[in-house]
Amino acid sequence: MPFTNLPRRLPDGFAGVRRHLHIPVFDGDRVVAVAGVANKEEEYDEADVRQLTLLMNGMWWQIKRKRAEEALTAEKRLLIHTCMDGIVAYDTAGTIFTFNDTAARILGYDPEEVIGMMNIRDLYAPGQAREVEAKIHDSGHGGVGVLENFETGARHKDGTLIPIWLSAQVFMKMTGRSASWGILGISGNGNTWRRTVAQ
Repeated sequence: MPFTNLPRRLPDGFAGVRRHLHIPVFDGDRVVAVAGVANKEEEYDEADVRQLTLLMNGMWWQIKRKRAEEALTAEKRLLIHTCMDGIVAYDTAGTIFTFNDTAARILGYDPEEVIGMMNIRDLYAPGQAREVEAKIHDSGHGGVGVLENFETGARHKDGTLIPIWLSAQVFMKMTGRSASWGILGISGNGNTWRRTVAQ
């Protein structure tokens, strides 16, 4: 129906829009939603923009986390949460949406502190995430998309780096313009630390 032909009658009790504020919600460089509020008694300002942006970004990460968790089958959830290895899953922006009990024990975080709140880069020393990603895509370390026996470190909650041997493989699942990818790693000293996608 053309916009000009839409009914003009507003719901009973509708106060009308005197002023409004709309913001885009981004996931990386992609707009995934538009949020709006209206009829503040005073004019909207930059503080309102910041508060609405923080609120909607937090809500979007919770939506992404919920979608990711729903995508996991019962078998995968059981495997992840009972695995003797530490498992961390994250999306294309690096936001962690799965953090199992073993990862929590190895790195000292509670899952609630990490899931939807931390980026995978936070678990590396500065610059290490970029180095690991570069090596994964370098054919000289086991093949393109594969990294074998790379010695690096994972950051503990107390700030110390735990030495790990990282063996990695890139997984990618394309859905329209989005993708999910992950890395599988194994640490030294008898501990295992793994990161993998589960979508």
